[in-house]
Amino acid sequence: MIQDRRNPFLRPPLILNSICDMESITVLYLVGRVAPTSIPLEVAQFIEDARVRLSPVAFYKTQYSGESLEVTPVCMEAESRFDISAVHRLYRYIRQVQPDVLHVHHTMPAFWGALLGRGMMRARLVRSEHNNYVYRSPGQRAINTVSQGLADRVLCNSQNTYRSMEVWRRRLLGEKCSVVYNGIDVDRIDRANSGDPPFEDPYDGVTVGSVGRFIDQKNYQRLVQAFAQVVERSEREGRLVLIGDGDKREVIEKEVSRLGIQEQVVLTGEVNRDTVYAALHAFDLFIVPSLWEGFCNAAVEAMTAGLPIVCSDIPTLREVVGDVAVYANPERPESFTRAMGTLLEEGKKGWGKRGDEARSRALEQYSIERTAKQYVESYLQVANGG
Repeated sequence: MIQDRRNPFLRPPLILNSICDMESITVLYLVGRVAPTSIPLEVAQFIEDARVRLSPVAFYKTQYSGESLEVTPVCMEAESRFDISAVHRLYRYIRQVQPDVLHVHHTMPAFWGALLGRGMMRARLVRSEHNNYVYRSPGQRAINTVSQGLADRVLCNSQNTYRSMEVWRRRLLGEKCSVVYNGIDVDRIDRANSGDPPFEDPYDGVTVGSVGRFIDQKNYQRLVQAFAQVVERSEREGRLVLIGDGDKREVIEKEVSRLGIQEQVVLTGEVNRDTVYAALHAFDLFIVPSLWEGFCNAAVEAMTAGLPIVCSDIPTLREVVGDVAVYANPERPESFTRAMGTLLEEGKKGWGKRGDEARSRALEQYSIERTAKQYVESYLQVANGG
């Protein structure tokens, strides 16, 4: 396949004449778990094409009911990555469905799906990559090599995800790699404008918000440190709202207490997606302090809600968010303090202008319908031997 050497992600238009005449294909769509923040499952709800019959499957056992999902996966109830009973259930289910194409997400489900569906049953395989490779463990890299090596197409959620791979890996994958950005459900975010956020609203001061898991990657401890300096220096009343949960929650709580800003920091815990979107409409500013990202849906969702953005100066966010953000060094809390101070000085007029620019970029580049369409095109092409 011919590619533009200046852009390894630029592929020629798909030749679908023979595909359009074929009968519909069955796609087994394998994810890790059902969760309120599952981007692959959200995209799956928009795969509405007569040429594709989608069969969604979750590998891990979940406590989430999935009541907000229109697509309900069959769950293999795995208790761990190497739950052999769940692997056997997955094998039997793949044999029952007899898919033409498997689309696999996440490290271990992708490994088992590739091994069983592609390696043993010869179905075509599409593998999605969702995060930066610099921070993957040696074990994850080795496991991913298997699913990538068996794949007919590897879809990276950003150019930076692709570039973060080792040189030998990129050479191994060759032309079967392409970039498909994550998609955002714009209508759902807009509808949430009338919803109730998980914190007191309205509020007389400035509400600075962030959404993400409480893990090292998201860098919330430094954000709390930066916000403490904002509280000390600003004459305006303000609060920091962090939506999410995770292993580092206790660390963050201790840092908030140490800095004496318990009255200015709200930790909501994990909430469902519609409540997150309602919260976006109640924020004044949105912060992304991550040390690394594969794409960062939270940033694009905030952009869609028309929020001014402060985010880490890392390659992925430069690629995805572009020039609509104020950037800060994620290793230095004082850099985020200055960035937040810049926006506070601009006031609501400046926020409105920045928010409009952010929303325009999100609508133009990251619609969920576009992502779903690109997934379908990938299925049809690999099913046709492309």
